[in-house]
This record gives sequence, C-alpha cells and structure tokens, in this order.
Amino acid sequence: MEMSELWHVCIDNETGKRFCYYGFWDALTFTLDGEYVPVSEGKTEVPLEEWTEVELCWMITGCMEMAGIRRLSNLPRISIKAMKECGVEGKQRLEVLHKMLDAVQGCM
Repeated sequence: MEMSELWHVCIDNETGKRFCYYGFWDALTFTLDGEYVPVSEGKTEVPLEEWTEVELCWMITGCMEMAGIRRLSNLPRISIKAMKECGVEGKQRLEVLHKMLDAVQGCM
C-alpha cells in the first residue's frame, strides 16, 4: 500500500462536516480544527482531486511532521500565501499542493 492511500478526507453524511485522517478506517480522525471524530458508518470519502487547499496543506504538514521535518511545517501555509500574492489561480495552486504532497511523501 502506498503512503498516499493512507491519507483520507471524508464527509460526515449527517452533518456535512469534512475531516482528515491518516491510516485505515479504524484509525483516529480529526477535523481540520483538531477535534476528534470517531470513525463509523455514514462517512463518504472525498476523492483526492476534490480536496481543498486547506486539506492539502493539512496533509502536507502531517507528512512533514511524520518525516521529522518540523522546522518547515508551516511551509504549506507560506506557499499558499505567496501563490495568492503572486496571482496564481486556484487550480494552479491545487496543482502545486499536489506536487508538494507527492514530494513530501517521498521523504517518508
């Protein structure tokens, strides 16, 4: 199983709240605010292509933390800010974040 297959973004079918987690369905999960969410039935996985910038940044930061790259854990937020200031469009920002996620996963 590849590293990317262990990262997930899901939607709670009842509340519509999105959350991210690493691991299998029985793993601990957290919202983007750090709130614990028990994994159970009634969740729909969001395809990688539909992850938001915030979710991609969260995953990249998680990968960096797991790889021991703590000093740069704010890199995704810095990158997004710089891309917005330079006028990089939303789709291009998502492409950059996908490349960052692939690169960071290669360090793990």
